[in-house]
Amino acid sequence: MSRSYRLEVMTRGVPIKDLARIMTARFHWNELDRGEYRGIAYFVGEGCLNCGQPEPEAHQAMSEAIKIEYPAALVATQWTCLEPRPYTIYGDDVSVSDKLLIQTTMKGGAETNNGQDIFAGH
Repeated sequence: MSRSYRLEVMTRGVPIKDLARIMTARFHWNELDRGEYRGIAYFVGEGCLNCGQPEPEAHQAMSEAIKIEYPAALVATQWTCLEPRPYTIYGDDVSVSDKLLIQTTMKGGAETNNGQDIFAGH
């Protein structure tokens, strides 16, 4: 089973371009952002963990790959699962009223036409 994630990798002692290269070329994460803040290089990406791989195991593999090139590097990862979460909606079904939609989009003085109510007679 494959799970989708947003991943943030934070490192000290690794150039940003090399961090991004390792994460995209070796681990196939789609890059969303990268940069540096207060001496911490970061990579933000989206991708998947395959075959039920646990997050700590994936972190370990990434950390080891980075430390092959930069043995003194410090590496931390943050994982946000992007799988759909169950949710509940309360209240009225707002998707059924076309007139409500029209009235909402016409607000701001547009509900009249030369002083005439455009909804009169409808």
